[in-house]
Amino acid sequence: MLAAGTVQDVIVITVLRANDVRTKQVLAQALFNLLARVDTREEMIANDVPLALVRLTKVEDPILNLLCTNMLRNLSCEAEKLSSKLLEMKVVKVMVDQCLSPSGGVQIKRKCAATLGNLASVPEILEKGLAHPESNVVSGIRSMAVAQDAETLEH
Repeated sequence: MLAAGTVQDVIVITVLRANDVRTKQVLAQALFNLLARVDTREEMIANDVPLALVRLTKVEDPILNLLCTNMLRNLSCEAEKLSSKLLEMKVVKVMVDQCLSPSGGVQIKRKCAATLGNLASVPEILEKGLAHPESNVVSGIRSMAVAQDAETLEH
């Protein structure tokens, strides 16, 4: 897929063309897997795969939302290096939206807590993302706390 240059085609099909949620899930999983690989991650980020997975959260499907939060948690481990890309994707807002989403369960709240914890260690993201008035981070943290899940509160 990378060698043939069809990543953008798969993104368009996944985000815009496919109407069936199951089809979106399968294609999104394929993109996620390529993004998770060290040897293809940089090229997948350059092709805006993370942004495509974020866009899929608008479908309000628990599987797609969990896939997106997993992807953002993985990228948050490299937040220092990827800070401009994460800010461009409005990662803090995405995490808060996932915490407040009706399809967001305890698993998603755990991933969000871990991601926000990782992001808080990067000064640029702390200043331009977490501390930004539009981030609504307090509502997200409140949503995590209300879940009363020990593992979520640990992060």
